[in-house]
Amino acid sequence: MGGVYAASDGIFYILLKQDAAASWVGTYLTAVADTIRYETQRWFGQDFTILVRRECLDTCDYVRGTVQAMLVARPDLGQQCQAILDALLAYEALFAVPGLDSADFATYWPLFQEDDRTRGPRPAAGYPECLRGYFQLTQDAHDIEVMASAWLELDLPIVESIVAEVTALPFFPAGWSGSLQDVWDAVSAQYSVDFDDALIARMVEVTDAFGAAYIVGHTAADPVRFAATPAYLVNLVTGGEDFAVDYLDPMSAYSQLYLTSAKNSSLLTMINILVHEASHGYNFVLSARNTALSPLLNVNTALEVPTTEGMAFWREFEYYSAAQQLLGRTDLDPTQVTYLQLYGATLAEQQAAVLCARLETYLWRLVRYVRALCDVRVNGRHQTYTDFIAWASTATGLSEEFLHGECFTFMASPGYAPCYALGAATYAAAQAQAKKRGVTELEFNTAASSMGFYAWPVAELRLNSLCETARATP
Repeated sequence: MGGVYAASDGIFYILLKQDAAASWVGTYLTAVADTIRYETQRWFGQDFTILVRRECLDTCDYVRGTVQAMLVARPDLGQQCQAILDALLAYEALFAVPGLDSADFATYWPLFQEDDRTRGPRPAAGYPECLRGYFQLTQDAHDIEVMASAWLELDLPIVESIVAEVTALPFFPAGWSGSLQDVWDAVSAQYSVDFDDALIARMVEVTDAFGAAYIVGHTAADPVRFAATPAYLVNLVTGGEDFAVDYLDPMSAYSQLYLTSAKNSSLLTMINILVHEASHGYNFVLSARNTALSPLLNVNTALEVPTTEGMAFWREFEYYSAAQQLLGRTDLDPTQVTYLQLYGATLAEQQAAVLCARLETYLWRLVRYVRALCDVRVNGRHQTYTDFIAWASTATGLSEEFLHGECFTFMASPGYAPCYALGAATYAAAQAQAKKRGVTELEFNTAASSMGFYAWPVAELRLNSLCETARATP
């Protein structure tokens, strides 16, 4: 459960911050083993849903991965590391079901379905109170369901029209037909890339330079670092994740961003996820650099979720839209040219890729609405998880396997998933009003990314006030 995950998080951050050589690390590892033994006793003999079992098995993989990484950094602590692995065996046995730890969807999904048939819909503890009590959202569960359903209904016809254009591109055979998932898979194959550190470095350099000039102002003094996701984190994140480090210290704050290779095999997906995660990173770093703020406004808590997830969601649309607006122009500066060349060398190639990027962007919009509905309907006891995934697959044309991969991570954090769509809607509306008053996109975004993290009702007010103050923000 949460205690084991948090204990392993401690190992991860020791490695991330390069503190493995510290004298106290051995003592901490002993405490991790003690925590796992305590959690094993705490949960022994209890009944668990298949969702909880799979979450905890994934956590066990996380523990093993961080311990193995620690062994590489500190081979002299082998005894303490082995004690953790030994304690983990009994903990893992509490949740084990044959086949549940498989990476094969066809193997483990029937176990999810059978458990749901047996148990039926079940409420999540503390739901829906967490929406307002923890994340400080101003909407209740009913509001969220109505809004997410409406957004989904509005965007589905747009996606259908984009699909009609995309399937007319030369790499689709004449008369081609298939589901939305089939279209996306074909587009991803067309724009497939070999995921490696060199590619990450190039993509980061290009999107970062364009972002600094036109999306969110930052410099080399505002460090956001990128790397491939370690294997032990893959099941615990989606396409990427940001980790804020030393975020209370203006001089040493930085963000470490990871990109998951299996979910970044397409150039277009990589751009989308990269700019999303970079948005998180610059939110923390720029807020840390803003000396006018109390450091408490940069603390990494649930208060930041609607703000930073909303911004990151909207950044995806901004980068796609920027590429669209650059097409065919002859007055581009070198930064704009280099960014547009990510999509192709010729105008025809760029037009095709940007059209497919539009599909990519709108598909991720659908995913955010589906996640919000999953949060409300499953945690609110309206549907079982597998019934919801089946419904969402039918409604969108995306596969159950893909939707499970995008929704399951959030089941351990009720109330989190709606923050993407709700935060983005408020952010986009505030930005639109600022533009009408002469504030540029760059000015608004830079000010918003530098304002820290308030409780969401306050953050909404401050975003709206940036119409007047953005140009005065350093």
